[in-house]
Amino acid sequence: MNCFDCMTTDSRSVASAYGAVGAVAVCSLCGVGLCEQHVRVGHVRVETHSIGNPSVAELPGRRVFCDVCAPADATAVLATPAAAVGAAG
Repeated sequence: MNCFDCMTTDSRSVASAYGAVGAVAVCSLCGVGLCEQHVRVGHVRVETHSIGNPSVAELPGRRVFCDVCAPADATAVLATPAAAVGAAG
């Protein structure tokens, strides 16, 4: 599976020059494949509306999102642990 965002944006020339950009994750809401550059990590919040007692609960665990589906507090994953170790050493 290839990254959907890489294949549908202006970076197609970069993707075709270096081959297809492989997906490392799948969006938990819409299901598109995502590369390391386009993946976002966040939490899902569930709103419960009842008379006089609205509440928001955060579901346990992290979720992977694309740019379109990501909540406002989702963070970008810019480097893999292996890349971070290589840069540090």
